[in-house]
Amino acid sequence: MFLFVLLLTQPVAQSVSRLGFSGDVLGFSSHWYAVRSLVNQSMKEPTIQTRNIPHRRERIVGLPAHSREELPNIIIVLLESVSYSTTSMGNPQLDTTPFLQQLAREGVEFRQTRSLVAQTTKAFWAVLTSTTPVIKQDYIEAVPVDTPYESLVTLLKQAGYRSAFFEMSKGTFECAPGLFYNLGFDWAWFRENLEDPSAHLGYMSGDDYRMLEPAFRWALSDSGPFILMFITSVSHHPFELPAGFGTPSTDTYKNYLQTIRYSDHFLETLCQHLKNQGLEKNTILCVLEDHGTSFRVQMGKGRWIPYEEVVRIPWVISWPGHLPAQEPMEWPCSQLDVTPTLLKLIGFDITNAGFEGKDAFTPSKPNRRTYFSSWYDNSPLGFVEEYKKVIYWPYIDKVFIYDLAADPQEMRPLTISPEKADIYKKDISRWQEKSQIYINAKRHTKQFLYDHWWTFSVGRSAWAYYVP
Repeated sequence: MFLFVLLLTQPVAQSVSRLGFSGDVLGFSSHWYAVRSLVNQSMKEPTIQTRNIPHRRERIVGLPAHSREELPNIIIVLLESVSYSTTSMGNPQLDTTPFLQQLAREGVEFRQTRSLVAQTTKAFWAVLTSTTPVIKQDYIEAVPVDTPYESLVTLLKQAGYRSAFFEMSKGTFECAPGLFYNLGFDWAWFRENLEDPSAHLGYMSGDDYRMLEPAFRWALSDSGPFILMFITSVSHHPFELPAGFGTPSTDTYKNYLQTIRYSDHFLETLCQHLKNQGLEKNTILCVLEDHGTSFRVQMGKGRWIPYEEVVRIPWVISWPGHLPAQEPMEWPCSQLDVTPTLLKLIGFDITNAGFEGKDAFTPSKPNRRTYFSSWYDNSPLGFVEEYKKVIYWPYIDKVFIYDLAADPQEMRPLTISPEKADIYKKDISRWQEKSQIYINAKRHTKQFLYDHWWTFSVGRSAWAYYVP
């Protein structure tokens, strides 16, 4: 009852607010909208399906001409919550990611890459399917389906690839086993699989080095090409480091930078393992971020205000001996581009695949719109178009526009006419609405996945429980 009273009084509270931009926007409460969204979800459910998501074998691709033995391995690493501006490429004075910077010099850096949603499950979906995730405060992408969605993994399987995913975050978080089953992975491994609480850090992270031994054991357990995916966890709040890696500071930002250095060292150690196993020259390494974070707002809300340090992320591809060092690519890129880029790089014909993203090696027009969103319902969303950044705040029903060339810190919104603001608002809202999908709310499923995980789902929600 209390929640419904809050919802009923919210419009009145907003109508009398006179806080202006800084008070309204920076006072935005992600916790309030988490509650609001959960209540709204219980009050209404879509009645029609707004788009069809391709399932396995539904995209049209041409397989590589190479034999299975000639195909390269692919390793994708997402570095949790690392902003472009906190890398050595974005700010050399920080010296946080010297190894990633070396990979960028020896391979290819896509310098103008942006994330779609400041939430990890959505980032996995965008990276691996080249389709926009549902722009809504849910994780419907993880609700187990009968047939996996078409993804980078399912397409690579057609060419004979094996697949596995590893992370030191909790598998119970947002039904992660269900997500990776839906994406077609043969194997998925999480913090619980290690069965060693001494490796745990914070409320959901862990010592990322502990993934390497089981991951390479899996990689070397069979022959043929593989796709192996990691996401690091240490650079997730509360930014705790394993014992022996640096001295904790009372300054949260300094601890955050130290976790980025740790993640860079993890990446270097991963590449050393590739060398030791003789896999380096036959492996494509793709490194990018799920999203960044901001320290300009109250801790705990750093991802929900879409400053550039949240939206803009690093992306590097390295393939020693096959992909020569190139100048950084300066055209706009998106997480949606990862799957088509990797497929084309190894010889797939993606002409008729119907991806939302594109091959990032092919120059984009400077005015290509790359959309972005925060996660919670009514949180800010918008797009970047060359140097113009447009943000729509449903929370206060206002549109803000910035010139990133003249105002990179996004401190001085430009004047905009009501007519132009309305055009932008409708375009951004349409993008969000088109992302929605419908799942039968009466559908109940129970599946046992990856030898250890019971998954349960009802409608748009799913849960996972680990069985030792």
